[in-house]
Amino acid sequence: MKLRTFGMCLALAMVLATTALPTASVAAKGAGVPSINNMGYAPKPEITAIPAQPDPAAVPKANPGGKYNAYDVNVFETFWYPERQAADASAEDPPGGAVSHGTCPEGGCPNHELEFIKFWKKLMNPLVKPYGGVVHTYPFFSEGSGTPDGAPLNSPPGPTFNLMATIPGDTHPEQMVIVSGHYDQTDSGPASAWDSSEGHATVFRIAKIMTDYWRKTGTRPDVSVKFSAWGAEEAGTYGSQAFLRDNFAPFPNANVRGYFNLDPCAGAYPAYYRGNPADRVPMVMQLADPAKQISPIDKKEIEDFNKQARVIVGDVFNHLDDTLTDVPTAPEIFVSDEEAADAGVASQEDEIVTAVGGLAAFSSDYANFEQIGVPIINLFPDMFGPHSDRSYTGYRSDGVSTIHTPQDNVKTLNALTGLDQTGLVPSEGWYKGLELCAHLHSWFMLQSNMGGAVKNSTKPVAYYEVRGDGYNDIHGEIAPLHIKKPLHFDAHGSHAFTSAKGTKLVSASKLHLSWNFGDGGHGKGFKINHTYKKPGNYKAVLTVRSAAGSDTMTLLIHVE
Repeated sequence: MKLRTFGMCLALAMVLATTALPTASVAAKGAGVPSINNMGYAPKPEITAIPAQPDPAAVPKANPGGKYNAYDVNVFETFWYPERQAADASAEDPPGGAVSHGTCPEGGCPNHELEFIKFWKKLMNPLVKPYGGVVHTYPFFSEGSGTPDGAPLNSPPGPTFNLMATIPGDTHPEQMVIVSGHYDQTDSGPASAWDSSEGHATVFRIAKIMTDYWRKTGTRPDVSVKFSAWGAEEAGTYGSQAFLRDNFAPFPNANVRGYFNLDPCAGAYPAYYRGNPADRVPMVMQLADPAKQISPIDKKEIEDFNKQARVIVGDVFNHLDDTLTDVPTAPEIFVSDEEAADAGVASQEDEIVTAVGGLAAFSSDYANFEQIGVPIINLFPDMFGPHSDRSYTGYRSDGVSTIHTPQDNVKTLNALTGLDQTGLVPSEGWYKGLELCAHLHSWFMLQSNMGGAVKNSTKPVAYYEVRGDGYNDIHGEIAPLHIKKPLHFDAHGSHAFTSAKGTKLVSASKLHLSWNFGDGGHGKGFKINHTYKKPGNYKAVLTVRSAAGSDTMTLLIHVE
């Protein structure tokens, strides 16, 4: 989460507004989507104690239980890669470097951005590969925050990357849903267990829940599902801007059905403030404001998405029955309206407070998507509000004094959300909050009007991406895709299953790929370069054939 800078996305919004993008009609909620009960609930982490000092040797694995528990991944990241910023010059820095939780030695922690990227790709690959998924890094240039080195909220300028793992869609691979957190931080916030590690750590858990769900139900996504981590959010949401500018705007028929932001998400609800059952911190569910949309279609889509969000909350509360056992009264949590009516008790759905629009002082990558008419959802603990009529207590000052400071560390968050105030005991409220966030986003993304869950078959799925040659000047201005310069077409992600069970992929050697670039040019193979000679919009078609049939993917490509 970054301090808000108003107007930074205006030029981008104006550029994208000139392109007529198709929209996805909102299907009936749950139509064709197997039951939510096919999502496994596994909140308990494998890491059961926090070392007093952040020695990486004390947490040797990021995923010790194999369930991609968000708490485990968060602890691993904050111990191994406590500093992740642009302009990293070495990919060989030793892990760790903090002398205490959230504090670097004089001279600073080593920059672990490049090491973190290796880790991220290695951890994400096994999740998406069985579904023909591809993991890419997208380079861009961050202008930095413009503040002096070492200043409290400084983020340096320099080359950096967006990270994205894509599972291609069965029917509409050119359409997408995106879930993301950012992985960078400011000079004043090394470790950043809350902002930003817990957000992108939860993305791993979401990917695990969704892929397990598809496997269990014999389904796969209808549109492309993208699990990502943005760079340079703190400097000015430059990562999501770069994606929209370089990987979205040049393709007029591409469409983002929904954007799901994690920055951070948990770190309070459903926990009780410092373990006190009398003091619960609510969660805000931020949604786009339909009144700000010019297009009636975008306005209607956002209105429908916002209504659906409240239904999703009820679905997930029905699904997650649990108690908080680390507070004396062991209260039940996640009580839905339906459960409350049946049991004659109070519902807890209203503890997730709907807020149209965002915080006055903070913003995040969701703003760039909202400005071009994409429905968004961003959940965060209501520590900075108010967004409800609840009276604030001590937790508001706690929240303000934690974010972007050395206090943003695992020990602080455990104490803030748990009864044990040493911070060395994993907080049940925190790790169950992370699991709530993962389930809520997963179930929403699985809806038929979002990522979907369509029955597997043996027919191939065609998928490709197009890239230019990367940023080309110090300000990171990637010009539109150019004539007379080669464009790189990459069809890795095209795949087929050997059976409708979807447990094994057909060998790539048995897939036959052919290209029609829309200007009279043709080609074959998974990777190919093509150069357009005249400006215009070109309909580029990839055809993938296997013994079970064929499939095509069409992108309109705008070349200048």
